[in-house]
Amino acid sequence: MKIEKECFTSLSFVKAGKQIKDKFRKKVEKAGLMHGHAMVLHVLSNHENMSQIQIAKVLEIKPASISPILQCMQKEGSIERKSDPNDDRTILVSLTEKGVEQAQRVVKFWKEVEKEIFASFSKEEIEQLSRTIKRIMEISKE
Repeated sequence: MKIEKECFTSLSFVKAGKQIKDKFRKKVEKAGLMHGHAMVLHVLSNHENMSQIQIAKVLEIKPASISPILQCMQKEGSIERKSDPNDDRTILVSLTEKGVEQAQRVVKFWKEVEKEIFASFSKEEIEQLSRTIKRIMEISKE
């Protein structure tokens, strides 16, 4: 039975994504952070005062999955949670000073990973790859 070569393009993207995630995870864990915490820190560094549901949506995980992560991060002093002044049913999550410092390290780790991966790429190649990946992501949503 002959397997079409085109089937492997998608699998290559999945494998590349896993390898990038693993590189990032190693850097984060070496610094004493958990991968899930790092992802939340990264999201909150770009968006102030997000609800648990919003964070879960950005990370593409179930809201119930984010709850234990946020509880742990709150105990560590990385985040704080407070009621939304416009809706008492909603709890807003934001970074503490400690969380901001951790988020800055997380951003640094992402930059290091990208630098390692794209060191041999030209600026044009990186821009083309970025456009292609965005297009694939948009098509895949449907």
